[in-house]
Amino acid sequence: MTIDTTFLRRCIASLETAVDELERHGDRADALYGIYRTTCFRKFELVLEHGGKLLRKRLAAWFATNRQADRLHFKDLFRHAARHDLMTPDCVESWLRYRDSGDAVVHDDAGALAEATLRRLPAFIADARSLAEMIERENGGRRFHLARPHRRILEALLRKYLPDVEVWAYGSRVNGRSHDGSDLDLVLRGPGLGKIPVDRLVDFEEAVRESMIPILVEARDWARLPEAFHREIEREYVVLVEASATRTRMTRADRRQRQADPSGDEGADSDEEAV
Repeated sequence: MTIDTTFLRRCIASLETAVDELERHGDRADALYGIYRTTCFRKFELVLEHGGKLLRKRLAAWFATNRQADRLHFKDLFRHAARHDLMTPDCVESWLRYRDSGDAVVHDDAGALAEATLRRLPAFIADARSLAEMIERENGGRRFHLARPHRRILEALLRKYLPDVEVWAYGSRVNGRSHDGSDLDLVLRGPGLGKIPVDRLVDFEEAVRESMIPILVEARDWARLPEAFHREIEREYVVLVEASATRTRMTRADRRQRQADPSGDEGADSDEEAV
């Protein structure tokens, strides 16, 4: 789903203008000072509100239904953003403080907390722009939905047990229909697209089950899947682990050998072209 950030961008620009004008009319006796001060607070609250709405839309892909995302409170939205590797924990903490500042301003726009909020506005503007950029960045391209710590564990296990295998992710964690408990579907493409020894597959699957990865990981050998399943996977996938340089060199050498020997196995040739 493409999320339109135009209005959020306009609100951020308006807030920045109000902050600049407030600094220019810094004398509290200046009548314009009070006007721009009030404008700063209003634009600040508007950016907070609309930024939260857009983040809610972005997070909807990780839930089984939109209603689950709709039930999240403002602060929980940003905590989930960190959980799904959309924002850093430090950035989330800043947004939680901004929310507390917004609540304080609503109840007392003349107190010390309100003045502290005014001082934080330049940093808030920078963070709001980063939020808009994240949402715009997520609008384009395919994304592999798995928390960064779990992805690191998975990649380490793949390097250990299947070092010469190219790995594709497909299914709900690629097409944006996943939620927190969704399975992770992987397809394993061995050297020359040949069959991967069963004992290596078993060792990898057992290591994943014993790891800290909290979801079910389904790994399938490309060479053991029907052609119809190949075509289905190729419609939408993400390369999680690329083939090693060694495999690439072997593949090119094999291709040259097969071109020089037309009597070679036709099935192997068709597999090689699919690499």
